[in-house]
Amino acid sequence: MLAERVWHSVREVVSTRGLLHPCDLASCLGIAVERLPVGDTVQGILVGGRMLVVNSALSYPRQHAVVLHECGHRVLHGDRENRLFLEFRTFLSHGRKELEADLFALFYLLEWDRDSFFFDFGRDVFRFAGHYGLPGRAAAEALKVLAR
Repeated sequence: MLAERVWHSVREVVSTRGLLHPCDLASCLGIAVERLPVGDTVQGILVGGRMLVVNSALSYPRQHAVVLHECGHRVLHGDRENRLFLEFRTFLSHGRKELEADLFALFYLLEWDRDSFFFDFGRDVFRFAGHYGLPGRAAAEALKVLAR
């Protein structure tokens, strides 16, 4: 099951590296993060597989999700995606790799921001995902693991 595999990957990252701030996790994975204003439609630009420019106009929760989405690609897909990468406002293309990266971000955020999930969002994974700008499709897939 796709979501379960991603969940286990997140748990492995947390157990080996600790529960780090998203930018610190990116650094551990060899991705330098810079926050710069890059236009209204761009969320993040991954340059050369090593430098992620995150749109500073995004909310901090959204910026964290963009960073973790790219961390998800690195953990789940390795360096094979070494190319200039633009994320537009839609954030999710319908590809499997994009869904996996969104799930990685969501599962990591559920661990990293656990108090908010329980207290601010009443354990509503859809509201929590929306707060971070992650798609409902990722929340629906995550529920398949979280409901167990």
